[in-house]
Amino acid sequence: MAQQATLTHARAYPRLGSPPIVWGLVAVLAAIAVSVRFSAMFGTVACALAAIHALRGSRQTVEAMGVLAFILLLGAPGASLFRWVVLAAAFGRAIWDSIAQSAGSPRFIRPLALFGLVILVITPISSIFPIVSIFKAVSFVVGVGTIFTALHRSAHLREYWFSWFFTLGAFILIASLPLYFTGAGYTRNASGFQGILSHPQTYGPVLAPITAMMTSLYLFYYRKTGLIMACVLLGLLGMYMSQARTSLLATILGFGLVMMIGYLWRGDWRAGVSRAFAQGEMMVAIFLVLILSVAQWSTVQESVLGFLYKDDDPQSVTNILEGSRGYLMARSMNNFHSQPLTGIGFGVPSDADRFDRRIQTGAFGLPTGASVEKGFMPTAVLEETGIVGAILVIVLLLALFAPIVRRGDIMLFWIAATCVLINFGEMVFFSLGGMGMYFWFVMALCYVLATTAPQVIEYQIETAAVE
Repeated sequence: MAQQATLTHARAYPRLGSPPIVWGLVAVLAAIAVSVRFSAMFGTVACALAAIHALRGSRQTVEAMGVLAFILLLGAPGASLFRWVVLAAAFGRAIWDSIAQSAGSPRFIRPLALFGLVILVITPISSIFPIVSIFKAVSFVVGVGTIFTALHRSAHLREYWFSWFFTLGAFILIASLPLYFTGAGYTRNASGFQGILSHPQTYGPVLAPITAMMTSLYLFYYRKTGLIMACVLLGLLGMYMSQARTSLLATILGFGLVMMIGYLWRGDWRAGVSRAFAQGEMMVAIFLVLILSVAQWSTVQESVLGFLYKDDDPQSVTNILEGSRGYLMARSMNNFHSQPLTGIGFGVPSDADRFDRRIQTGAFGLPTGASVEKGFMPTAVLEETGIVGAILVIVLLLALFAPIVRRGDIMLFWIAATCVLINFGEMVFFSLGGMGMYFWFVMALCYVLATTAPQVIEYQIETAAVE
């Protein structure tokens, strides 16, 4: 007969320790990943099917938005324009449920709506391109609000949603594995690894929250299956091979914040970290890394510096960061100083004189896309929204992380923290195109899983049954 062993800990963590694979999702992701490589039409078809699916209910809305994020990460032709069809369908379903069924919304909607309202009020007097700023502000609030609301209304499926994200992460890692050994994984710049996604600078950041999740399952939930261990290794390897420096730094800094919060407020987090590092294999791994680093110091140093330098000439790390993002920060601060209270406009780039050539328009001349490049989130927020907007963004972040710190566990906080910290290297916080949609989907998931976590004195994690 099968027997069960149990581990008991001092505080409630969400019971999400053994996520099964959602095989239906695997089939959908595989079909999309393969089809969009053959014809631009398939990206449009995938978005159309996602829009239809989103109309069916809250669960289907979440699934459609998650699939849309994946389509955007692939860089599928047609997705940039037709993502608005999916967003409109998802938002329409959310409004219908609010009216017809009096369905509730998460508390996060309040600070989000306040942020959007204030931006809309100050835009006519602050923005260099008011139409673009209004369009981006509305799409940001509507898109983020729809994701949070749909997840909140399907919170009873919390274990399914965690399995859904686990499946998405495992698929991206495993499906990219064969491409390490062919040129197909390096087609974008012939240097960084992009896997099945559109760019190395997309692949690396996308793996940051996935790696945080997989590592948490291994260290803190004691899930040491072959799949999870493979995903941990592939996540670390993928971030390194992508040459996306921000992704690895965000993952490390996120764990550092876990330890800081554990030391200051959450004793159970601190105990969890101590237990993780007390595991025998962890101590062996640390010991081997230290021995190899000392024995092969020259090789290790060359590899680390190569990762930091990328294709740049050798120089100090400070100069590298200054050269890669420093000029963007300087431009942002110069624009902020010109309008410190309100900023130069939500979603407006630093080089506004050349921006009109990047605006994409659709029916009736309305903007459908306007790409901008911002490097460092604090300076970008100050530049676009000024002191007023920066205060509201802080409120927004507090509303997001307060329940995760109070009721969530190490894993949820680490995942959400990496999503925000990525913005310190590439600002996508206000964007719902590409990585922005993906990161907001993940942060909303962490928020809902934390706010629906069972609050008990003790809990048990059941280990797999053995004969």
